[in-house]
Amino acid sequence: DDPFFYRYHPSGIYSVDPRNWTDWRAVTPECFSGRHFNSPNDVCVRRTDGSLWFTDPAYAFAQGHAPPPQLGNWLWRLAPAT
Repeated sequence: DDPFFYRYHPSGIYSVDPRNWTDWRAVTPECFSGRHFNSPNDVCVRRTDGSLWFTDPAYAFAQGHAPPPQLGNWLWRLAPAT
């Protein structure tokens, strides 16, 4: 694994164009209250209000790829306006 990638590409959820993998955009912020997410995963969008739900387990830390978690192993909800 490349430590450069983890240093300059924080964990998050990204939207990637399948026809052009260099065209990507962050869907989630990289941190909450100044603390970085662990390993955002398992994403779904609630159709009725457009909110984004995702889990944030500490997989990268457990596998030795990231520093100790700054947040818990939580379920997150982001409203479309945030």
